[in-house]
Amino acid sequence: MTRISKFLVHFLIASGVAASGSWNTTCTTKSQRKAWNNLSDDEKSAYIEAELCLMNRPAKTGIQCAQNRWDELDWAHIAQTNVIHDVGAFLPWHRYFMRVHEYLLQSECGYKGGQPYWNEVLDMDALNESVVFNPNTGFGGQGDECVTDGPFVNLTLHINPTSTSASACLSRAFNPTGFQGG
Repeated sequence: MTRISKFLVHFLIASGVAASGSWNTTCTTKSQRKAWNNLSDDEKSAYIEAELCLMNRPAKTGIQCAQNRWDELDWAHIAQTNVIHDVGAFLPWHRYFMRVHEYLLQSECGYKGGQPYWNEVLDMDALNESVVFNPNTGFGGQGDECVTDGPFVNLTLHINPTSTSASACLSRAFNPTGFQGG
């Protein structure tokens, strides 16, 4: 079985689509995506709680070193990084990936909202002041090597681009003026 075929099988299993036994081709509810800065604090909290829920749900696919549902999503994204990011299928693939992520948040963790997005244009002048990185109503800041505040402090990642068996902390390293042109 090719790498892409294996990925698709695992991805469908992880998404719950293959196991559901039914497929509805008619949209019964609409999901509205909102920018993070347009969400209420309660909506932000609900989203973060659902992400933390996925990180506490046991893995289902048998992917090596995946300890939870979030690891399975992480693996799917990492496995396709070199294959999908520079091809015409990137946008439909990424849209599907985001929908699967949203579906898992909703079906396994009771999340009622749509998958939020980051309107980074609003943060061009001061990236480090973005509401996305707020430690109380966002994802936490950069920290020093490992993220040191916010809901994902002390998060251990079990899969990374170079190994499926390496545990590491969540880290961020961005240039606070990185979006400024010139």
